[in-house]
Amino acid sequence: MNIIEKKNENNNLPHKKLQIANLTINGYFNYGNVLQKYALHQILLRYACVVDSIWWNEDNFLPHSWKWTWKETIKYVINWRQFRHYFTQNQFGWEMIRQFVIRRFCQQYIHIRYIHQPLNTLNNEYDYFIVGSDQVWNPNFSSTRCRDEFLTFTSEEKRIAYAASFGIADLPSEDEENFRGWIRGMKAISVREHTGANIIKKITGKDVPVLVDPTLLLTDEQWQDIEEKPSWYRGNGNDYLCTYFLGNKPSIINTIAEKYKLSVINILDKSNFDYYVTSPEEFIYLIHHAALIYTDSFHGTIFSIHFRKSFVVCDRQETGMENMSSRIETLLQLVHLETRHGTRQNNFFVQDPLNIEYPDLEPIFIRERQKSHEFLAKALGEKS
Repeated sequence: MNIIEKKNENNNLPHKKLQIANLTINGYFNYGNVLQKYALHQILLRYACVVDSIWWNEDNFLPHSWKWTWKETIKYVINWRQFRHYFTQNQFGWEMIRQFVIRRFCQQYIHIRYIHQPLNTLNNEYDYFIVGSDQVWNPNFSSTRCRDEFLTFTSEEKRIAYAASFGIADLPSEDEENFRGWIRGMKAISVREHTGANIIKKITGKDVPVLVDPTLLLTDEQWQDIEEKPSWYRGNGNDYLCTYFLGNKPSIINTIAEKYKLSVINILDKSNFDYYVTSPEEFIYLIHHAALIYTDSFHGTIFSIHFRKSFVVCDRQETGMENMSSRIETLLQLVHLETRHGTRQNNFFVQDPLNIEYPDLEPIFIRERQKSHEFLAKALGEKS
């Protein structure tokens, strides 16, 4: 029995005998994804004696590109987008190790149930199915996946969405009919961004609450409980600039590091093994103890705010990703830190980046956590 099963077994909250299944995006490739999954798992244990994170994809920690077809052969021969270098310069092996340490975190802290049968066979095993958070309703994913993420495989009275995200500001017109039907089939819906609420209002006429990402439902102390100092880091904190980019990194970062005499720890640095294979626990530590964080990541920003760190969050510099900034804008508006937004217009620079004036965040967090609690308590009440 792992530690999560023990927590499930020992959850003695009164009248909390529910069994809940949580569905979100599966994978071992993204820190934010697994940390929000962990956070929601911890929160749901307050309402249920069993919480299972449903994994219905094949379970392995190999990079997606391990499946070799004739297309990969051509890419290798012509070295398309450095494809050959990915294998010859150890990055394939590094990626395996990085996904392995993320997988290890999931197995230690999240009760994952791997299934190989159709999802509809689970209907009678759980009282409720909760989808979220993360970009579970992004129409750029496959239509089959989107349908599953609207929980269409189970009874309507069991379908709940917590802080679900579309990942985009506008829903393509060709998707509206399907999404309208799927949304109307949900028992209870909350979304993570105002743009998501606007999408639902536009296509269904329904008002839904905007709730915070699960990672904000846990306290700073709860995150510190699982953070871990990397074995290779010899400093005492506040002596480095931490970067975490899923898109392209702005060149101004090196200038800032030189000006303030900070070393740079670039998580996901493909030229540095230690940085690239960072675990989720080390990810939290590196943000918590940085002098300055530069990121284009939503969850990189959340953890910067959690620990009241100096940070700059940049619009993602990647084709097709420019319209994903709605979640960043919603977050910065919530905590009144819109001035920490790096854009092309300001050359990804904010004045005096090491100094940041935080408002009193605790009342904001208390209010938002209470809103989330009220939503979940109502949604998980007696079935209609």
